Amino acid sequence: MPTNASVLFQGSTIAIYLLVTFAPGLLAGFAAGLRGWVLAGLAPILTFTIAGLAGPWLSTMGLRFTAGSFAICTALVAVLCAALHFGTRYLLSLRGYRRPPWPTPWTTPGHLAAGGCLALAAGVGMYTVLTGLGKLNAIPQGFDAVMHGNGIRYIADTGDGGLFGMATINWYGEGGSFYPNGYHLVGALVYELSGGSVPAVINANTVLIPGLLALSLVTLIRQFRGRAMLACFAPLIAVASTSATYESMYRGPLLPFVLGLALTPLAAVAMQRYLQRPGGDTGFVFAASMAGLLAVHSSALFGGMLFCVPLLVQRWVMPGECGVRFGRWRRFGRELLLLLPVTALGAGLAWPHLSGALALAGGDYPYSGWTAEYNAGQAWWRLVSFQHVWDHPQWVLFVVLVLGLAGFWRLGALRWLVGSALLFGEFFVLVASDDGGWVMDLARPWWDDRFRLIALACVPMSVIAGHGIAELQYWLSAPVRALRAVAARERRGIAVHGVFGAGLVVTLLLTTGWLYTDEHSTSLKPAYQGRPGEDMPVSPDEARAMLVLGNLVKPGEWVLNDRPDGSAWMYAIAGVRPISGHYDGSMPPDDQRVLSQRFNEYQTDPEVRRIVAKRNIRYIMLNTGKIPATFVRSPGLTGMYRQPYVEEIYRNRDSVIYRLIPEPGQLMRR
Repeated sequence: MPTNASVLFQGSTIAIYLLVTFAPGLLAGFAAGLRGWVLAGLAPILTFTIAGLAGPWLSTMGLRFTAGSFAICTALVAVLCAALHFGTRYLLSLRGYRRPPWPTPWTTPGHLAAGGCLALAAGVGMYTVLTGLGKLNAIPQGFDAVMHGNGIRYIADTGDGGLFGMATINWYGEGGSFYPNGYHLVGALVYELSGGSVPAVINANTVLIPGLLALSLVTLIRQFRGRAMLACFAPLIAVASTSATYESMYRGPLLPFVLGLALTPLAAVAMQRYLQRPGGDTGFVFAASMAGLLAVHSSALFGGMLFCVPLLVQRWVMPGECGVRFGRWRRFGRELLLLLPVTALGAGLAWPHLSGALALAGGDYPYSGWTAEYNAGQAWWRLVSFQHVWDHPQWVLFVVLVLGLAGFWRLGALRWLVGSALLFGEFFVLVASDDGGWVMDLARPWWDDRFRLIALACVPMSVIAGHGIAELQYWLSAPVRALRAVAARERRGIAVHGVFGAGLVVTLLLTTGWLYTDEHSTSLKPAYQGRPGEDMPVSPDEARAMLVLGNLVKPGEWVLNDRPDGSAWMYAIAGVRPISGHYDGSMPPDDQRVLSQRFNEYQTDPEVRRIVAKRNIRYIMLNTGKIPATFVRSPGLTGMYRQPYVEEIYRNRDSVIYRLIPEPGQLMRR
């Protein structure tokens, strides 16, 4: 994109996105009584909850969503959280409740080691994505990104935070279409505060996603009293896994989905806190977390719920460190009742999203699913070998996954993650190997898409594989443990443990080529920088032409464009309203359909002229981009250079802009 891409610009945009992502959630979480790793981990999901719920509710009340209104909503949520927290503590004190001692399993060096590995994982992930992008304001070339870019610009320009508004950029004839917009609402805030381009705002979130997933896993491990050594390795494995995040960045890109994926482990954190100590504060945080997942992406809520099912099974049936004894079904009934009011609260908070999702499910939007590619055996092997799209397995991750499964019983309170991995893994295998109608129905929240389901499976698999390395460290240090019989040698033993752990971290980095950085960045490049020798769907020249168009078009004017040639990005880049605002041609508005088929009959077709006058169209933009690669120019937009009622006013290598010579809807005087 032809705008400033200096190091200062890129760094400041990412810093602003970090601030917006964490600051509101930290304030609300602290008020709700969260501290330490749990506060840091839950802060992003609470921020997206506040933004994702504030936008639709403000729209319902006829109010604009802006940085100011968001700040007010954040303050109100923080006050509510504080009231619930202190009110709950007071009620518990009246009942004589004293919080039982919760011995920390981590030493200070353990906290520092976990923080250091988290920073390393986030840094490698950010570097990998930035290298793949080329520059922060690179335009994502995939099919889905244009809707997200136009949605961010729409919210920022109009202040409409409703769940149907941003889709009117393309589906204006039907009054829009439902789409969860928590991702876009936060993006609009960053766009407003940073003054950068929409692509830069989109990419500023994308480079943070590996780090957000790493933070969620560390928080999960900490909440369930996992070892600090496990918290060191799990985030590194997650960043090394291709299918966990990177595939969703270059295929689609599935940006709200992969953001929801990074936040999914936090559903278990919030649920565990609530079930350990039910109360208004923990219940609100749990309900808000689930509502936040729904606000980011509808499938994120389903993913979060399925992710937690094995946790509930472990609490209700299996023995372990959760304090459960086999057969104690009274816990099942009690905790099931405890979940009901939280479910009702979450549904109330996210009622606009639930009603919109139900309307979409009952609508006519087409759903066909994806073709199965493997048999069941091949699908299972690709899952456990982390070889979904690569030509070779990620052998290091496979080996440590096997080690983790071999010693899974030592996961303690995290043993349920094996169930989550099996559950999502089976979903992936079914979708990847079976085109049956019942499979498509089961996988509808994820659009019957194996890429999304293997990503979900990789989240618990990353912890299990990290456990494999932690177990290796445990076995290697066994002789040291034998020498620690004398208390005076304890400190020396801890130091040797740290040496073994650091050595395994270095070994992991070296054997994976810094967590497969080169392979991942190379995979990302075509999705943002184009393929060598091929025309980009949205080239730098096309972006320049859109900026030129932005200086020509006046408020209230629309621009005629062709849906698949990349020009749908003109709204996100230049604020110009296109006739076709998305590559998706499903259920096109009548006006767009008529113009794309018959605009070159302008002089003889009164309906064409009526639509041109209605939409106040004065300019036409045609580009050479192609999505899909088989794109052919729409019949109504062919031969524009021969038409007497348009004149060419701008051209570069990839774009041309025409101006309608008569007034919109008027015949050309002869």
